[in-house]
Amino acid sequence: MLKDKLNIIVDSVQYTGSEVWILVLLIGLVVIDLILKKNHFRILSLFFGAGLLVNFYLIASAPVADDLFLGALRITETTFYYKALVTLAALVLVAFRWLGKDEVGAAKAERGLSLSGEGEFFTLVAGMVLGMQFLVMSSNLLMLFISIELVSMPSYLLTLFRASKDAAEAAAKYLLFGALSTGIMLYGISWAYGLTGSLSVNDLPLLLEVGNMQMAGHIALVLLLAGILFKLSAVPFHIWAPDVYQGAPTSVVAFISVAPKVAAVGFMAQVLTNVPLLNNEYVTNAILLLATVSIFWGNLSALWQTSSKRMLAYSTIAHAGFLMVGLAVVNGMGELSLMYYLLVYLFANYAIFFYIDMVEESSGSDKFDRFAGLGRSSTILGAMVVVVMISLTGLPPTAGFTGKLFIFVALWNGFETAGNNWMIAVLVLGLVNTAIALYFYLKMPYMMYFRESKGEVTIKWTIARKTFFIVLALPLLILFFAPWLVTG
Repeated sequence: MLKDKLNIIVDSVQYTGSEVWILVLLIGLVVIDLILKKNHFRILSLFFGAGLLVNFYLIASAPVADDLFLGALRITETTFYYKALVTLAALVLVAFRWLGKDEVGAAKAERGLSLSGEGEFFTLVAGMVLGMQFLVMSSNLLMLFISIELVSMPSYLLTLFRASKDAAEAAAKYLLFGALSTGIMLYGISWAYGLTGSLSVNDLPLLLEVGNMQMAGHIALVLLLAGILFKLSAVPFHIWAPDVYQGAPTSVVAFISVAPKVAAVGFMAQVLTNVPLLNNEYVTNAILLLATVSIFWGNLSALWQTSSKRMLAYSTIAHAGFLMVGLAVVNGMGELSLMYYLLVYLFANYAIFFYIDMVEESSGSDKFDRFAGLGRSSTILGAMVVVVMISLTGLPPTAGFTGKLFIFVALWNGFETAGNNWMIAVLVLGLVNTAIALYFYLKMPYMMYFRESKGEVTIKWTIARKTFFIVLALPLLILFFAPWLVTG
């Protein structure tokens, strides 16, 4: 029996070539950082970036498989997409780090001066990528816990890569709320195991069929959601987001605003698709309720912000709500809508955070008044900012509109199938919130075009920086006119 289990484990390794490769990259980053003293930022960036490109091939070449490592992991047809999105998010981060305001520090390092922890930075990012890929493939609650911790621990440290009091405070809050959500989730895992005698996610429906202990089963499911809600920055595990977004390095904020969401949605999508939890109206309504509260809380809180980063922090809570709406109907068109939405969100978030990074480099602040007059100083870049903000709002002619349209269509299809009236209520409330979002998302374009600058803000736009920003913003137009590039 033991020999058979060992053989299964050994045979499973061949399906995890991508994860083994990320581990090799991680070790390589540590070795390069230890050996080289000069010019290592560029070498580390090129090494990690090239390794991520190889990872795309390894992800695509892995076959579909179930019950890997004695049921701890599974690879489905959609797993490849979510893992590729995580890799893309990390690859864009490398370019962001190269071209952003951290470029100044890198230049100093190349002249022989010290640079604070670039080797550690990329090593931590590699660790997060490894954890997120395992999270997407997890089919065991213990593996879920390990994967979330592998994602969380490096993210706490990455928040500290800006030497400031705000960063230290943000990291402390991030750690405390992360520990709280993980503790609640672990408690839920213990309940689930106690009620079902299994740690497999395939047995989660048993929590809804435990006779006179049915209420305990419902509570266990709610507790299990805690870790996922934390990664999504959804209510009620969202409180860390505004301080982390404001205190952490902008490149880190852009990464953690997208990549952990991709992994969390990827895990939930494969669970809800392969396990008939959504057949239970209690589960569907619980997800829709949390989604609605997240959308309202995020959008209403964003209205009053004067900091662009804090505004985006609250808006990401609202976006987490829309992603949860897609999860509530993932058995139908919902998964396709999630895949499209996440890709669009990746491009939009990275684009706007890169622009904010440029403004912050020149003015020392991310306040909205620092954007005054910038739209008239650079017509093309100003127009791209408008495109990005309209896409985040969810209006045509941008891919953000198509993403929300897909979510709403999936919700309507779910209503026609299940006859759940709460789905119609969420649909109407989602449309109302899109109108609310219009106010705070257009605040930045308004400042850029209709307010005069009180002080000179000159952004150091190199050809490479302009190209990078436009490359991030253009897909928001292209995917509106050609959504079939993603949907097939």
